[in-house]
Amino acid sequence: DTGVLPHWENIPCEVQWPFGHGLSYTQFNYSDIQLNTQTLHQYWDVHRQTKLVVSVNVTNTGKTAGSDTILFFTFDEFRSTTPEYKRLRGYRKIWLEPGLTTEVTISISLDDLRFVGPHDDTHYILEDGVFRVGLGPNVDCRIDPGNDLCSDPVSVRTESNYVGACEAACELWDRSGCTTFSPTSCREACSSIHTNDHSENGMQLNNDGWGWPYVNCLESLIWHDAFNSDKDCWKLTSFCRDVIKTPGMDEFGSGKAPRAFARLGIPPAAIALSLFAGVLASVMILLTMKGRFMTKEERNRDDIRFDAVSTVEFT
Repeated sequence: DTGVLPHWENIPCEVQWPFGHGLSYTQFNYSDIQLNTQTLHQYWDVHRQTKLVVSVNVTNTGKTAGSDTILFFTFDEFRSTTPEYKRLRGYRKIWLEPGLTTEVTISISLDDLRFVGPHDDTHYILEDGVFRVGLGPNVDCRIDPGNDLCSDPVSVRTESNYVGACEAACELWDRSGCTTFSPTSCREACSSIHTNDHSENGMQLNNDGWGWPYVNCLESLIWHDAFNSDKDCWKLTSFCRDVIKTPGMDEFGSGKAPRAFARLGIPPAAIALSLFAGVLASVMILLTMKGRFMTKEERNRDDIRFDAVSTVEFT
């Protein structure tokens, strides 16, 4: 009658059976949601990292004993990639006699909060952000964040030098068993060239340190069953980019290469002499190809001569 197609893009579509919906012979009430912290910090020292512990009191307010499954959802307020509207982080199933109350807890680690970033569809990263924890199948902490079933906001804070690609690359170097890098020096070398600023024309200039293509290259070698740290470490700097010789260059090749050579102990004079010799050799090759260094006899040798001929037939 309205002329509007019955599709969710055209008219609101109410959920008939929300995820977790169920029937029971009794009723349960949730109250007093508590958090052990409102900030989760990512540290390179994993022993310093903590987990978020969420607790809630569950009371059987009915007249019959029964079981209840408490669902814990998270609602991200923002993210570089579109987050799920709500995500189930865990559940607990309990049995309660009438009138009794019990405390139910669940823990959420930083690894639980990782997501596939905008760089590709295979690697999980962390990102600074804010989320809330909601309880039960009907809760919606986006529309109604002040609901009693929604927790206070929880912040995620990463280290100032956290870069997802650097974290992945350095974990691969550590896993390889090759002693080229220590975890600390690897992260510092990679993250020191990470930038996230704006150019003069307003365009965003981002890089991911050594970059995700470099991570993919390391994975193709280190994850291979035949990789042996006793004899295959050279492959990491031969088949992949040699970040040891170019530590100051990012994934796009931008950076100060001379400083990288200086770190290797090569004198600037030697670098200049090598560049001059290369330019001189290129010029000599070019002139030789053009015949500038040939004698007159060599240039005239095997020349093709064209003479005018008459096309008039003599009788």
